Amino acid sequence: MKIFRDGSGTAELLPDDVANQIFGTGWNMGDLQIGANKRDMLTFRAKAPSTISESKQVVNNAEITSGALSDSDNAKVNLVPTETPVIVPNKNAKNLTSGQVASPRVIGGRTVLAFDVLAGESIEYTLLTENTGSAAAENYQIQDGIADILEYADVTAISAGGNVVDGTTGNDARLVQYPAVTIGAGESVTRTFTVKVKDPIPNTPPNGYSYDMQMYNKYGDEVIVVLSRPTPPPTPPILHIEKLVRDFTVNELNFVDFNQAIAGDTLEYIIRFSNTGNGPADQVKFSDILPTNMQYISGTTIISVNEAMEHTLPDGIVAGGVTLDTIAAGDSGYIKFKVITDAGIASGTELTNTANLTDNGATISDTAKTTFKAPVIPVSVTPIPLPRTGADTVVIAAVAAFGLLALAYRVAKFI
Repeated sequence: MKIFRDGSGTAELLPDDVANQIFGTGWNMGDLQIGANKRDMLTFRAKAPSTISESKQVVNNAEITSGALSDSDNAKVNLVPTETPVIVPNKNAKNLTSGQVASPRVIGGRTVLAFDVLAGESIEYTLLTENTGSAAAENYQIQDGIADILEYADVTAISAGGNVVDGTTGNDARLVQYPAVTIGAGESVTRTFTVKVKDPIPNTPPNGYSYDMQMYNKYGDEVIVVLSRPTPPPTPPILHIEKLVRDFTVNELNFVDFNQAIAGDTLEYIIRFSNTGNGPADQVKFSDILPTNMQYISGTTIISVNEAMEHTLPDGIVAGGVTLDTIAAGDSGYIKFKVITDAGIASGTELTNTANLTDNGATISDTAKTTFKAPVIPVSVTPIPLPRTGADTVVIAAVAAFGLLALAYRVAKFI
């Protein structure tokens, strides 16, 4: 037995009585220095029995203590009888649909071989059986428990004449079993089987490890296939827009697709919108294109959603547009604003106003039209006097007669 102290590469040979203490009641080796490069190391050799009647594993335990501190570790050795076969099973799996091969993953606190699958995908399992012993394994039957796999998948192919048979309990209640073979010392045998994940994936409630959305299988290596239900595509919104107009100057009551106005009138537009889909629409932009001979009246943009109270929106609908955060499924509402028309618009001119709704890069539009007419000018009429009758005529006649008498008097006086 030797000891290497304080990270030294030079060994110190320990006497047999110290070795006996180490294998018995223990030995006080002195102080351990701090630091990984200051560690002490004990080495020794042991010889296996000259005769081994049966295979077994021996464990060598080592323990170190310092006051209340302690630590331990062990080393294991398999003792193999002369001319004994030693079978070592190994396993892997591949998703034939995606090409993914099982790789190490921590699941449930332990490292296993794993990958993900979707409904309808195919998986090929590969069983590698190796004989590392010194004698042939005759009539060796390769079998693999697949009860957990069969909860979510169906076997579609088995190599080398294998089939599915009943087994014992647990995952071995159902087995993939192959005809018995002889595996010579140092030789290996490869077998495969293929399964296809059910589509749709069963919705059976989980019960412990059963129906837990995982397909567990162990043949030397543990393989877990994690099932994923396809994520349903997002439900799209279905948006609608309607543009209408009315003449605010003449108190036109209803909004319409088409109306008439006089140059200089104030028009009010309404953009009605709704979402009849099953999903929300986010960051929805409304914009409006005004003809050149209309001017937006600042501060007149208002909104109401789902018949709620109207409130003012910032100006901008006829410039960069206004954006609503979300129009939820089933929501509806309107946006209103006013414009004033130029006084010089000629009679017969038709102006078209276009409203746009943009969501997720797609734009829908609608228009409202106004035709301008000449103003009505009142006609001036001169009144015509009516003929006089009755008492009024008598008075006029008397006055006239009196005037004639006076005139006759003046004439007679000067003769």
